[in-house]
Amino acid sequence: ASAVLSPRTFFGRLRSQVTRETNSEPVVSLLLNATVPEQLPFFESLRAELRSRSVELRVIIADSGGNEQQALPPLPWIERRPSRQTNVLGRSLPWQPGLDIATTSELIITEIGSRQLLNPVFGRSQRTLRTRHCFWDASDDYPWSTDQPPEETNLRRLIGKAHWFFASSAPMTNAAILAGIPADRITTLAPATDADLTTTTTRFADGVVDALDSPSR
Repeated sequence: ASAVLSPRTFFGRLRSQVTRETNSEPVVSLLLNATVPEQLPFFESLRAELRSRSVELRVIIADSGGNEQQALPPLPWIERRPSRQTNVLGRSLPWQPGLDIATTSELIITEIGSRQLLNPVFGRSQRTLRTRHCFWDASDDYPWSTDQPPEETNLRRLIGKAHWFFASSAPMTNAAILAGIPADRITTLAPATDADLTTTTTRFADGVVDALDSPSR
């Protein structure tokens, strides 16, 4: 909440606290609002593919205590963090603890969510945090209408400043371009079904490597 109420003070303190240890392998952190057991094979496949390319993948799930989250098997390499609602200027917004992730991650990938407080924090402080922020839409639901309410306009602007964009479909690729993402910084994925799991994993891993190799915007 302090990032919203007093951005200058918040980011000034954050700059003095951020330290990055040199790792032998780059670390990519994927922050998820939620997930279900059916998605786990994709994350396991992606982790193995990135490991073969000398990249470490961290998966952090926001645990709201729902039944679907409770059904997830206990995998030691997937981290759960409690998600809570925070009141900001009279609005209840979700907050997933994750600022410490920036101290060890060269790349942070978050899901689109105009109400997720971490998204604007990561997106607008990439230089301060010395990391790069990417978006993943995680579905083909187009998030912007022609007559856009203010929160959707802000989301579109935030997406336009992202280092990279992982699109679930061609329509979302076009949406990202309209938001201001250069076409050469977009990875278009195939649906993560069993038949396309290998293709989706390879494309996602290719995008991660390209994002790591690309200079900051």
